[in-house]
Parts: sequence; C-alpha cells; structure tokens
Amino acid sequence: MTSDLYTLKRLRRSRRALAWALAASVATLPFPLAVTAQEPAFQQTAEGFAVGAQQLQTAMASQFPHSESLLGGLADLTFSKPAVAIPNPGSRIQLDMDYQLASRLDGSQQQGRLRVLSGLRYNPGSHGLHLLNPEVQSVRANDGSNQVDEQTRALINALLQDYAKQQPVYQLDAATVAQIPGTLTADAIRIEKGQVHLRLGQ
Repeated sequence: MTSDLYTLKRLRRSRRALAWALAASVATLPFPLAVTAQEPAFQQTAEGFAVGAQQLQTAMASQFPHSESLLGGLADLTFSKPAVAIPNPGSRIQLDMDYQLASRLDGSQQQGRLRVLSGLRYNPGSHGLHLLNPEVQSVRANDGSNQVDEQTRALINALLQDYAKQQPVYQLDAATVAQIPGTLTADAIRIEKGQVHLRLGQ
C-alpha cells in the first residue's frame, strides 16, 4: 500500500513535466496538426515557450488607453490604439500607437502617431514581459508633419520609460506559471524569427 502511494505521488509530480515534453515533441513534427481549439496564449517549444505578435497585441489592447499627468499636472499625455509587430529578421518588437498631449493651461492638444522599437525583459517577480530600452523611431503629428517640438518628444519619452518600468506588455497568469517545469530568469528572453522566446532554466 505504501509503495502504491509513493508511486502515485511520483506520477503526479511528473505529470506537468511530461505534458511539456510531449508538447515540445509535437512542435517538432514534420507535418501540421489540425487545431480545433482556440489559439493558446503561448506556444510550447523544446527550450520553453514562445509568444507571437498577436498574443502581445491582445494583451496590450486591454491596457490602453494609458494616460499620465505630467509637468506637475499641467499636461496630460495619453497613449492609445497600440499595434504590435515583431520584425523578422530582428531582435526587437515594433510598437505603433497614437498619442495625445493635452494642456490644462490653454486647452490645446497635440495628436499623432509614433513608432517605438524595444527589446523585452522578463520580471520574475511579476511574471511579466516589460519593454527594455524603448526607442522612439518616428513621431508623426496629425497635421502630416514628421517633426514635433523637443518638449513634446521629451514628454513622450518620459511616459514611455515609465510605462516600460511599471507595466508589463504581457503577463503569465498563475495557472501558466504553475505548469512550468523549470524556472524563468530575468535574461530568459530572446526575440527572433518573429517571436518572443522564453527559455526555461534548470
């Protein structure tokens, strides 16, 4: 009886690891499998798992509009309508979004569209993927010009850096974390071939 209970416990502990190993093996099959269920939040790989642009897009859509008061409350800056892409080849994600800068002094507004390239970092504490060293590549005002004043650009960068620090663009839920048969460290992320790969440690 004691031997049977010990065997059952071992099987339960190994069940999650076996599931991940099976999924990784299926991912390497030379032929496609028919999938009738809803697309999973991530794809399991031999090294861990991966997420694509669509998964990042879906996660970020629930976080926007993202607003913050700046200049001691004299202005409000809002990011909205994010569009995520993962260029291939490339090692950073591309994020396009609308911006609106509203002054509380005179009621004036500046609006436009900006493009950001950024790496990603994994935060083990929050189980989230955060922007890493985001860089504004272009800012186009709604009047069609490609130039904005230095103050506006500085405010955009300030909110972007704050967003990167505080808000994950993608977060693993508790159920997913519980199923991972290894560990994810801060340097677990690699962006390549149009996907974000998270490698499992030992």
